[in-house]
Amino acid sequence: MSEAHLGAEALCGDHGSVARRDLTSIRELLPSVLGELARTSGSAGPLQPVWEQIVGPTIARNASPLRFDRDALLILVASPGWTHELQQREQEIRGRLTAALGGRTVAKLVFRLRT
Repeated sequence: MSEAHLGAEALCGDHGSVARRDLTSIRELLPSVLGELARTSGSAGPLQPVWEQIVGPTIARNASPLRFDRDALLILVASPGWTHELQQREQEIRGRLTAALGGRTVAKLVFRLRT
């Protein structure tokens, strides 16, 4: 048996393959990675690719994340009606964001009308 083969066997087990349980899909990792990027940059732009997945398509069409300010997320909304709707659902949305962003708490949502 060659040294290269022994090295692969040592890393990957007897069958030369990584156990399925050790892998995490990119789809699962992406929200938390993008969330961390958004928090460190202050811009919520990195959340755009996963925003619809987190809040659903209807909300995503009418509201978009703009920036983080510490643990608060500023969200631009399409109308006063959407501001009211999202204020009523703030706890639910914060919970979804916290779960999707790898447990990093979003303490508050701040809504501003798009201009």
